[in-house]
Amino acid sequence: MVDLKILNGLSFIGAEKYIIEVGYIECECIKKNSGECDVICLYPYILYDENNYIIDEVYHSEYCMIDADGDLNDFKTEGIGA
Repeated sequence: MVDLKILNGLSFIGAEKYIIEVGYIECECIKKNSGECDVICLYPYILYDENNYIIDEVYHSEYCMIDADGDLNDFKTEGIGA
């Protein structure tokens, strides 16, 4: 499991590189409707044990508004964390 203090001290690219190097796997984006914005996009990184059980999960989140064309535009992002 990663120490969130280490991740918070890194840039997004550095944090992503670090968690992938220690064995986390990037998984498919999860989109959730939100009262704060139109959609929150969560990008999970999951660490599995040798029996394929989840040991830990961390997420990168993007808070998005949907424009007139139906495209998602992020207005706030949060670094990788639990």
